Amino acid sequence: MKIPTKVILAMSALECARTSDFIAWAIDELVAGRESDALAVLAGFDERVSSFELGEYFQKAKRELCVAEPTRAEAMNQYTTYLAQRILESGSDYRSIVAKLAKLCYSNDYPSYLMEWYDLEDGLCDIESAKNYPFAYEALYQADPRVIAEDLARSFLKNKESEQGADGDAEEAV
Repeated sequence: MKIPTKVILAMSALECARTSDFIAWAIDELVAGRESDALAVLAGFDERVSSFELGEYFQKAKRELCVAEPTRAEAMNQYTTYLAQRILESGSDYRSIVAKLAKLCYSNDYPSYLMEWYDLEDGLCDIESAKNYPFAYEALYQADPRVIAEDLARSFLKNKESEQGADGDAEEAV
C-alpha cells in the first residue's frame, strides 16, 4: 500500500518508520513524477542500509521536495487516522495495526483518545494466550475480533472528523 507523504513524515516524527517504509515511499514518489536526487538515492537503498545514512537522505529529500515534518500532535493525528483507515481495508492485517495503535498509546503517555486501542490490544492478547479474562475487552467475547476492530476504527475516524469539524467551526468564528 502506498504511504502518503504526510504519513511518512508523521511516522518519521514519531520514530516508527522502518527502512522499508522510506524506500517504498521514495519509489512511489518517483513513480508519481516527483523529482529529487535524494529521493532517487532513497529509492535505491537496500533494507539493510544504515539507518543513519537513510535518515540523512530522507532529510535531504524533504528539503528538495520542500516538505517539513509535522509537530508531534499533527504526526499523532495523521498516523493514527491512517492506521484506523487501514483497518477498514479489505484483507488488512488488523491485528498488527491494533498493536501499532496500542504502542502509540503507551509510548505517548496513554492519551485518552487511544486508550480503547490499548484496551483492545490487551483483550486480543488475553484471547490469544487463552487466558480469557472477561474484563480485558468484554466485547471480544461476544463477536469476531476483526468486526470489533473495524467498528472501533469507524468510531475513531468519526470522532476525528467531528473534532476537526469543531476546530474548523471555532476557527471560522474567530
